[in-house]
Amino acid sequence: MPRSFFSALIPLFLAAACSANPGIDPAQWNDRSILPAERAVLERSVGHAPAAFDESMKWFSGTPTTWPQLRGRVVILQSFSSSATGRTALTKLTNFMSRADPAKVTAIAVHTPEKADDAFAFVGGATLGFPIVLDSVGRFCDDMGLWKTPTIILVDRAGVVRAAGVSTSKLQAAVTALLDEPFDETAAPPTAVTPRAAAAADSQKASKKPAYPSVSPRGGAVNLIGKQGPPLAVESWVNDQPNTQGKVIIVDFWATWCAPCRDSIPHMNELAAKFKDSVVAVGLSDEDPKVIQ
Repeated sequence: MPRSFFSALIPLFLAAACSANPGIDPAQWNDRSILPAERAVLERSVGHAPAAFDESMKWFSGTPTTWPQLRGRVVILQSFSSSATGRTALTKLTNFMSRADPAKVTAIAVHTPEKADDAFAFVGGATLGFPIVLDSVGRFCDDMGLWKTPTIILVDRAGVVRAAGVSTSKLQAAVTALLDEPFDETAAPPTAVTPRAAAAADSQKASKKPAYPSVSPRGGAVNLIGKQGPPLAVESWVNDQPNTQGKVIIVDFWATWCAPCRDSIPHMNELAAKFKDSVVAVGLSDEDPKVIQ
């Protein structure tokens, strides 16, 4: 999923909660392998409460919980998928939690939608000391900016996201620093800031036409941004004709001889499957149907 889509929905709020220590710089704990664009999305929720656990999420182990119930503890949120890197992330988290005080530190591992069908077999036989949750729909992961790469997000004792994209090698120092901070149990809990929350707020406002960017025509193309699109004229369908009524349509102009076009097919398949109820992806080519087949 394009990260820029969600980062455009909501400004990057970095205001620290009242319990946060201004002397702590979470950047010192950063996993340097995370790209800047990905980090910008991850850090959307820093200074706010994390997104609520979605009702569609399946808890493989542990008792379903809520963020208010976890106040008073530092929470390590570890994303992973059914892959070698995912198994490594769980192993490292297991080793860390074996040394942590369960009364002060809680870990929750969230399996992303990536290879969701393999999740049960992947973790079914594992004996871990922390809850494992499957987010097959992906709403929680989208809200938190989690995708394929195993990622650590830290939530402090007040229920505030303090760091996102934390390096495993810096985890001990980060958790220790958050535990050393004072915690006011009487303070009001923070508010979550998520793309869906922002969308709900925007829907209550008067509808305004977006400020579409100015784009110069490229070659013989005509800039139709912000204008009514032409009808989708198709000479023949290589497979079944989709129902596009009321759905967002992605038209991918491609050709079999175009290597980048072919490389994009798996990603288009992911989008079509993940958003099948609201999005239709159409690959449009001027080649003979037999060539495409």
